[in-house]
Amino acid sequence: MAASFGVVIAGSFVEMGISRILPFVKRLITPLVTGIVVLLIGLTLIKVGLISMGGGFGAMANGTFASAENLTLSGLVLGTIILLNRVPVVWIRSTALVLALAARVWVCSFWISRIGAMIW
Repeated sequence: MAASFGVVIAGSFVEMGISRILPFVKRLITPLVTGIVVLLIGLTLIKVGLISMGGGFGAMANGTFASAENLTLSGLVLGTIILLNRVPVVWIRSTALVLALAARVWVCSFWISRIGAMIW
């Protein structure tokens, strides 16, 4: 515990030093630079997102990659996020991701209860 408090104290001095330099750095980092950086980060995450939409590396290993269930769930989440971002209420737009994931959990629980009833 003492070590973590020591790290927090040392980190606070680093943060205070950075806060003195930040106004000068703001002139170098223009909105164009930040936009390009965000774009490049997004482009590098596309592969990971597509693999996750198909079911992930586990689904690749066991041969169920891009199954109908995986694509339906990922399409549901993506569609819910897009629809909720079109709503004019600010708090709904802000929580679109959480609400979409909650919808996914609800659909999965429904599917599991139906599939479980069919198996047993």
